[in-house]
Amino acid sequence: MMPDNAALAMTRIIFKDCELGVTNGLPIFRIMPEKISADENGVCRIVSARQVTVVFGLEHLEEGFAVLLDSHGRLRQLSPELFRKTGTLRLIPLDNEEHICWEFHHAQLAGDTGYGIMPDAGHRLLLEFQLSPAGTDGAYMQQRTLPET
Repeated sequence: MMPDNAALAMTRIIFKDCELGVTNGLPIFRIMPEKISADENGVCRIVSARQVTVVFGLEHLEEGFAVLLDSHGRLRQLSPELFRKTGTLRLIPLDNEEHICWEFHHAQLAGDTGYGIMPDAGHRLLLEFQLSPAGTDGAYMQQRTLPET
């Protein structure tokens, strides 16, 4: 069984059913804690967060990514209907023997955060998503099993 951090290193990014690309490196999560608790052993946990974002470096861009870029390779001024409203962000590992998928059901593109857009020159496009809790349990992420194809 593959550890989660290795699975996240090579991941296909899909937002609102639009395949954006494949990462080649771990995502960076930024969490602004709102409430922290400690148990009797001194282990601290984030109970609630004010803001959570995740940054991905895309090394390979999918055709669906053209929705985000203009003819000069810069992020378009997006209409709210496309990516500014919340939707599901899915992470699917490329080496995925367990057929797992991680889903963030309330994600949205966090501003014009794309830069480094020349993959052929060794750059990666960096995209940042703002995450919000979803459902009655307040979870940010859910893991599920994909149907085998």
